[in-house]
Amino acid sequence: MKYVNKISMLLAFCLCSFAAMAQTVIKGKVTDGKEPVIGANVTVKGTTEGTVTDIDGKFELSTNQPTPVTLIFSMVGMTNQEVVVEGSKDDVSVTLSEETSLLNDVVVAASRIEEKILESPVTIEKMDQKTIKAASSSDYYDDLGKLKGVQVIQGSMTLTSVNTRGFGGISNTRFVQLMDGMDNAAPLLNFPTGNVVGIGELDINNVELLPGASSALYGPNAFNGILLMNSKNPFEQPGFSAQVKGGFAQANNGYGVKPLGSVALRVAHAFKSKKTGQDYLAIKVNANAFQGTDWVANDYTTSRNNSGPLGSQGFDGMNLYGDENNILANPAASNAFAGGLFQTRNATIAGVNNAVTAGVTAAVDAQTPAITAGVTAAVRAGFLAANPGATQADADAFIASPTGQAQIAGGVAAQKQSLISQGVAAQMALRDIPGRFDSIQPLIDQFVANGLNRDGFSEESLRKAVDDANKATSFKGDVGVYFRPFKDKSYEFSYQYRIGYGNSVYQASERYALRGFTQQFHKAEIKGKDFFIRSYMSQTNAGQSYNNTALGLTVNEIASPTSTSWFPKYLGTLLPNIGSVLAQQSASSLLANNGALFNQLLANARDSANASWNNLSKEEQEALINTVRDGYFQRGGAGFIDNSRLFHTEAMIDLSRWTHKWIDIQVGGNHRMYSLFTNGTVFNEDPDGDGVYKRISIHEGGAYLQLKRKLFKDMLTLQGSVRFDKNQNFKGIWSPRLAAVLTLGKDRNHNIRTSYQTGFRNPDTQAQFIYFPGASILLGGTEENASRYGIYNGGAWTAASYAAFIKSGLTPASRDSSLLVTADLNYVKPERLQAIELGYKGVFFKKLLIDANGYFNIYDNFIEQVFVNSKDTTRHKGQLIAAGTSWYPYTNFNNRIYSYGAGLGIAYVLPKNMIVRASYNYMDYKVKGDSNDEIRNQLSFQSSQHQVYIGLSGDRVWKGLGFAVDYRWQSSINWISSFANGTVKQRGVLDANISYYVDKAMTTFKVGATNIAGPEYRTNVGGPFIGRTFYAAVTFDQSRMWKERHSEVTGAREF
Repeated sequence: MKYVNKISMLLAFCLCSFAAMAQTVIKGKVTDGKEPVIGANVTVKGTTEGTVTDIDGKFELSTNQPTPVTLIFSMVGMTNQEVVVEGSKDDVSVTLSEETSLLNDVVVAASRIEEKILESPVTIEKMDQKTIKAASSSDYYDDLGKLKGVQVIQGSMTLTSVNTRGFGGISNTRFVQLMDGMDNAAPLLNFPTGNVVGIGELDINNVELLPGASSALYGPNAFNGILLMNSKNPFEQPGFSAQVKGGFAQANNGYGVKPLGSVALRVAHAFKSKKTGQDYLAIKVNANAFQGTDWVANDYTTSRNNSGPLGSQGFDGMNLYGDENNILANPAASNAFAGGLFQTRNATIAGVNNAVTAGVTAAVDAQTPAITAGVTAAVRAGFLAANPGATQADADAFIASPTGQAQIAGGVAAQKQSLISQGVAAQMALRDIPGRFDSIQPLIDQFVANGLNRDGFSEESLRKAVDDANKATSFKGDVGVYFRPFKDKSYEFSYQYRIGYGNSVYQASERYALRGFTQQFHKAEIKGKDFFIRSYMSQTNAGQSYNNTALGLTVNEIASPTSTSWFPKYLGTLLPNIGSVLAQQSASSLLANNGALFNQLLANARDSANASWNNLSKEEQEALINTVRDGYFQRGGAGFIDNSRLFHTEAMIDLSRWTHKWIDIQVGGNHRMYSLFTNGTVFNEDPDGDGVYKRISIHEGGAYLQLKRKLFKDMLTLQGSVRFDKNQNFKGIWSPRLAAVLTLGKDRNHNIRTSYQTGFRNPDTQAQFIYFPGASILLGGTEENASRYGIYNGGAWTAASYAAFIKSGLTPASRDSSLLVTADLNYVKPERLQAIELGYKGVFFKKLLIDANGYFNIYDNFIEQVFVNSKDTTRHKGQLIAAGTSWYPYTNFNNRIYSYGAGLGIAYVLPKNMIVRASYNYMDYKVKGDSNDEIRNQLSFQSSQHQVYIGLSGDRVWKGLGFAVDYRWQSSINWISSFANGTVKQRGVLDANISYYVDKAMTTFKVGATNIAGPEYRTNVGGPFIGRTFYAAVTFDQSRMWKERHSEVTGAREF
């Protein structure tokens, strides 16, 4: 116990001790050369003591620090000033000038400690409040795509995916986003939910983006980069703010013109202690709401992967759902078609033969008198020849006798039968029914090659039936309580609750409509100038979300089951019609005009099979769609349940205050637990089918150490870190990082950096435990989840070889098994990355910033999903799964993959507080040992090789007038994904806004437009067409007035 008491006393001493010194009082005024500067920070360098200027620009500061002291004067948008003061003063005069932020920007993300952005050891991008307010997009989140090396994908009006350095997508699991230190990736979805739950414009303080591998400090999944969004602290920025924004969206792809609008509110207040006179408690409340009509994904003429072309019976439309499965790939169906075709051939031959026989018989019957006369004459002649002495009268008597009549009848019958047989044979040979069937075999082969798919439902029709005219909505809000109980204001205790709710769309292997999706966060944190301890949890609820493909497929099956109704009706119409045509016409009638008549027969068969759906009224059709949407997947519906949670605790301490003389040291670590529950709709929580769905828990944790040392009068900075992480399902992983920064120039304005970084990515929760049947069965690749199905380690065929096998013959017996190739499929394991980077960042003449970088990445055990077809039958929940079933499991590529790129960014400060920015970025990738690009063409790089941005903005260029004009261009993308392959066309997008700030009203008026020049564009194959938006906004911000009444400066730091 005595040791505990000693430790407690030591901690109390470290937290609360301070030296009692004589008090110094310093007074003065801060101006911009003409007007007083209101709300400027005045701090004692090296401490957290400080105040802010009042409405007249005046300040008064008391300090116990020994003099002389150095005061730091700072204000957003102005250059910092340092003034040395000897003793008490009451006439300190300071002039702050407008600053460009090119020299003094501070970032945290690069090293998890504050440092100048110029001296960052790795490439980093930042958006401060000034940049965010000037954003030309209607949502600052969309402006992230204007940062160097950043590419965004817009899956919906309310979901923007951010990525750097390739291998991204809408559901981007290789990029991490943190909101006030909280990972906003949903435990089930695994990718960041971004602006669905992100920090609103009124409360965002700054955004830092770190491209490339960051696992050494941030752990798993900080693989392609990390985005840190930091909100405003209510102690530092109290006040009332409100924003109303309205406008409209327009597109020419049938979208038309639709209204959109948003409202936002922020209230923050700090409470003073009557006893100490300092702020000790602060609260903050934010609320944001948006509503519009979502962009439309309505490409109904492009076929998806491996499907038949437009107009064929096997067409699988890009944004059509329910048409994904090729019925003829099912052995039972292909056998039924082959058997039916054979029976039709025989039935046609028999029918034609009967018709010809009847016709020939009638013709011969018409010749009976002549045949009878001829036979009678022959009988007469034969009688006379056999009886030489007989007379004609004797012959007449014989013919009239029963014996003679019998001979005549037999002769007539024989001759008629001979004539009939000859006539039938001649006519059947002339018609050649078997030949006609053989002649149309190319049409049959093409039909089989294209496949036979059900009709699909358009994304628009599914949404209109269930979603109230395709509304895009979001609501996000948060409440925070902050407490500073000590005189040393660097210690801060806080609790934050955040919720996001709304409708959106995201695309992975399928397209999912998120409807009423909710994500909640609870966070408790303690931090000071040297440490933080943070614990949070997030919880998601899928609401009424659904899978488009499951919805379409299930509606089709309920309306008319494929195997027992739809397909039999289809064959029952098609095959007799083929036989009927070939019975009456030559094969050329079906072959003519590229098989036009044959295609008409196929269309007639489809119409007959679709009658069950088409005969329903519109109300009955919509009711059926709604019923399926409201049901749960794998239970006759398309919806899914999500009650998953994430629990995360982390801590870090910066020991540099005590060790800086020798070396800077930071130590940190974290523990995370996923608690997954979808009630069997997504995860494999009951593979045996015993009816008990159990939560799936995944634990992982890690710790890191970072060392930093400056040498040669701080010209050279060396930094090294190492991290160890362990996930319960995989082996532990070490992640080192080494970096060096050479700082040159009189003002330390030129910095050359180089680094070696490593990253890793654990297979996400779906990659470990999903079981999701659809057009293909999605399967998590851990041995625990996948071994029971037998498709790994040689148990499956490659999808390409199986498709070639299916097309090689109509029936399984007639197909060429030599085409089949065994898939090289191993259980999934963590993905690894090594990154080498070289960069330069420097400022010339205090006006020109140049930032250049190049990188080379090496990927090992690259995680991907591949399509395969099972060799053998298996079971799930006791239900048989046929051999040849399509699976889409997670695995790793054995080949090493390289990606590389370079970027150049320029910023130049112009007069009148204007700045012009431009950047160019290049990236590409290749696969080792992949000479024919077989593996390259399976990888989802999803990024443009070339990207260009240029923008001009100004703040208060004349009184309160501001503006921003941006143009960004990026080259085409060879889009490869499980949903669809194709080309995303190159695009150029022009955005602009103009604003005016009314100082006395504390209000900014702003109008703007995005994609002004058009036309519509897509950021991904299968995604929506993005049109134009035009908006006007009014923003009231009272925080400056509130701030002057609260002379507090934080010592707490962001980590």
